[in-house]
Order: sequence, then structure tokens, then C-alpha cells
Amino acid sequence: MDVQAIVLHRVYRPTDAKEILEQFASLRALVIGDVALDVMCRYRHVSRPQESTPQTGLLPITVREFDPNPGGAANVASNVKSSGPGR
Repeated sequence: MDVQAIVLHRVYRPTDAKEILEQFASLRALVIGDVALDVMCRYRHVSRPQESTPQTGLLPITVREFDPNPGGAANVASNVKSSGPGR
């Protein structure tokens, strides 16, 4: 499936509405919203419980895996793309 994105990155005047709507005419799905990044971190403790850090009182940890995923409207757009709009 071919994915097309229209990014509105400038200030539009009300008189530009027709131009904007014409760009949307060829789209099968439209997602409007903010983009976020969801991150899942898997970690392990690097010391014994009695060795907490003096600054925070917490145990030091080491990140073992770092798994970023689209969040917010980017997640919705990703799901729409994978489901195949119009099918």
C-alpha cells in the first residue's frame, strides 16, 4: 500500500481552505492529532538493596532493552496503515 502524508507546516489563511481540502480529496484516511513517542524500557538492578544512591535513595539500574514505538496520533496512523484502509 502506498502511504501519502500531507504535512501542514505553515500558517494558512482562511482563503487557503479550498487548496487544503483539494489535497485531502485523494486520501482514504485522515488522522489529525499530536505525535508522541512511547518508550518501553526493560532494566535490571546493578547493586544490592542496601547500596542505594545517596542522591535519590533509589537502586541504580541498567537499561537492558529500549523499545520506542509511535504514540498519540502516530500510533493511530500506524494502526490505520497496517489495517489497510478501504479494504
